Amino acid sequence: MPELPEVETIVRKLRPKLQGRRIADFRSRWRRQVSPNAAAVRRAIVGRTITRLSRRGKFIVLQLDTGDG
Repeated sequence: MPELPEVETIVRKLRPKLQGRRIADFRSRWRRQVSPNAAAVRRAIVGRTITRLSRRGKFIVLQLDTGDG
């Protein structure tokens, strides 16, 4: 598990590369961590835009647009 300062550094480096980008595909290599399942998550997020990248504790948080258009 990375330490908190490392997570913040990663978020700061990813933010300009990912913020405003559209999600083109989703794949999970660890299916137990995807709920309810990978297909449902794929349907929910593919085509949506990452509007904000932040951190909550040691987790990287991607905020997405509403997907309405």
